[in-house]
Amino acid sequence: PDAPLALEAGRVSHIVHEWDFYKPVGWPTMGPIVDGPGSMEVYFSCLAACQREVEARGGGTFVDAHDFLVFHLGSGPKFVRHAFESAVAAAHGEGSVGEEEVEAMFERLVAPSLRLASRIGPMHTA
Repeated sequence: PDAPLALEAGRVSHIVHEWDFYKPVGWPTMGPIVDGPGSMEVYFSCLAACQREVEARGGGTFVDAHDFLVFHLGSGPKFVRHAFESAVAAAHGEGSVGEEEVEAMFERLVAPSLRLASRIGPMHTA
């Protein structure tokens, strides 16, 4: 009850079978094969599916129902900003929330989770 960070038990997930990020057996380099734009689309579509499920369970819109949001870092903080903008558009309709309001929401809900990542980058590059 006095925890500095309370994590709620509710959780949703969405999985799709896509080959957007992989390393074939015997691949000669450390880096994987990545379809960057395709990978982002897969992530955004999974995020939207999770939002729909949260709403269907009566949890309200994902971006409005929480005090803080932490997104998968992907390629970096810019990826997270795009994910958040995608989430806002899915929750409220494309273009229905002004840029200034989206920026204020991002700074309040998401930016605190990016302080360390903004300095060191994604952990898979550290």
